[in-house]
Amino acid sequence: MTRGRILEAAEHLFSDQGFANTSVEEIGQAAGGFSKGAVYSNFDNKTELLVAVFEAQYLRLTATLDEALGQVTEPGEQTAVVVAWYGEHFRNNPWPDSLPDLFAVARTDATARRRLRDHFRLIESTVTAMVKSEQARLGIRYELAPATIAALAVSIVAGLAITGLLEPERDNSELFAGALGVLLQSSPAAR
Repeated sequence: MTRGRILEAAEHLFSDQGFANTSVEEIGQAAGGFSKGAVYSNFDNKTELLVAVFEAQYLRLTATLDEALGQVTEPGEQTAVVVAWYGEHFRNNPWPDSLPDLFAVARTDATARRRLRDHFRLIESTVTAMVKSEQARLGIRYELAPATIAALAVSIVAGLAITGLLEPERDNSELFAGALGVLLQSSPAAR
């Protein structure tokens, strides 16, 4: 309960003020008046908290993506469903705001870098499993290997999130749709 409230408060403050401009005291206060000690009893340091925020965000995103893909009933619908998911969860959403801070911290902190790398591998593994499941469920075979689709999709989403920070007025949905359409080219599965 306390940990969740701290994560939620940190996510909002990191997005609004940036990692460097947010103090542990502010996070505790925003979480419900917790002391700095209460924050540190849940997280070793502010960097660990930033990485935990990122992990929680991506777990939510992959869960909603899996739910969206569960709605697909016909081959060829995946692109539209995933683009709609992307539009809902990436446009006008504060989570990408902390990406520059996250990458800057990972560059200088070996533990954060390892956790971030391991988490990106987990994301790729999760997306690979989703792609394999979609192939089996819909009776299709993608032109690219599921692991390749996953690695490219994760890289595209991260890149577009950064582009969105640099050009907030830019709508990357069409670009994402085009890239996804190329990645998800399929043919009927060999029987």
